[in-house]
Amino acid sequence: MSEFIQERKISIMSSVSETIGGMFSNLGSLLSVSWFAWLLLFAWGILSAYAGVSTTLAATLGVSLEVLAQIVQYTTTLIQVLLTSVISIAWYRYLIVGEEAEGIVFLQIGKREMVYLGYLFLFGVAFVLLAGGLGGAGWLMMQSLGTGWLIYLYGLGAVILLSFFIIRTMLTLAGVALDEPEPLRSAWKITRGNCWRIFWAMVLLYLVILLVYAVMLGIGMAVGFSPAVMGEIFLSIASGKAPFETILFVHAVSIILTVFSTMLGVAFLSSLYRQLTNITSGDLSAVFGEATATAEEGA
Repeated sequence: MSEFIQERKISIMSSVSETIGGMFSNLGSLLSVSWFAWLLLFAWGILSAYAGVSTTLAATLGVSLEVLAQIVQYTTTLIQVLLTSVISIAWYRYLIVGEEAEGIVFLQIGKREMVYLGYLFLFGVAFVLLAGGLGGAGWLMMQSLGTGWLIYLYGLGAVILLSFFIIRTMLTLAGVALDEPEPLRSAWKITRGNCWRIFWAMVLLYLVILLVYAVMLGIGMAVGFSPAVMGEIFLSIASGKAPFETILFVHAVSIILTVFSTMLGVAFLSSLYRQLTNITSGDLSAVFGEATATAEEGA
């Protein structure tokens, strides 16, 4: 295990190029292991948004549409987080150590997935508490000092602190996916000395994402989907007045964007994890078990 955690430096450009290249070169394999889970998410989104289904279900359960909307919202969030976690774990294991899931229909939910969800919950709570504390302190400063340069300086410091927290802990998820026994500790150690490199890699990747979305927005506007038209469509769905074809189209676009963003995030973290650990063996028991970690020296 001592060889697994050692100081390495990532390459900013390699991280971005590996993320994008790895995502598209492995697109078929990544979709083949996740298509069923995405189909479930897509079907649930259609059913929960269709007014006819909501009305029938509310009458069956004996609750109002408002109460049902709350139930559906919480249930949808839980299902999305669970299925996205299942997909992400399978992708991490494929992209980092080349493990291929067995079977045409893959939907594995076990101890590993529960641990993954536990860490997601832990990080969510920690982020909310940290962001809330910093935001509350900033509000108190603004009440006493007004809106001056000190407030903007504090805001910048708060953003840097939150970014530091995210960068030092986000590789925990890749570690959990690979059954690393101390994923949080390892993530904190292997990212030491790489915060700024990871930060600039994230900025560069974010610019690429913005470019892709700008192109998609331009194509949408060219075929008649202006912001005003899209606003009307979303209002019609929210009010329960949208036709089924509109709901189908909107959720198809939504699931495509979700697949893209999830795949990009997993590919990026996988690239960072490979660079910082140099895992070269698919035998994870040899890497994280009693045996010496399979890692290259002097990287």
